[in-house]
Amino acid sequence: MTSACSAPSLSRVQKAGFAAVVDRSLNQVFARCIFTSGTTLAALIPMAIWGGPTVAGFALPMIAGVFIATASSIFVAGPLLVWMAGRVQDTPVFDN
Repeated sequence: MTSACSAPSLSRVQKAGFAAVVDRSLNQVFARCIFTSGTTLAALIPMAIWGGPTVAGFALPMIAGVFIATASSIFVAGPLLVWMAGRVQDTPVFDN
């Protein structure tokens, strides 16, 4: 049995092209990524405010890491994957 989440994207690879599949996948994952980062921040922000200097020294870099990782996974990973796939195949993969 195939997964309901992966089957539609994989079956459309032939029709849509790799860049379109990556774009669609990022759109599907966007809300989940934001919600996960938000709940992590909901735990880290009180730690940074009321946790004391030792815990705040841990929580503040973690908060920065959550922002950086969220931005990286949404805005960097997909385009980088498409670019690298195009270099390996020596064909342009961007749909213009």
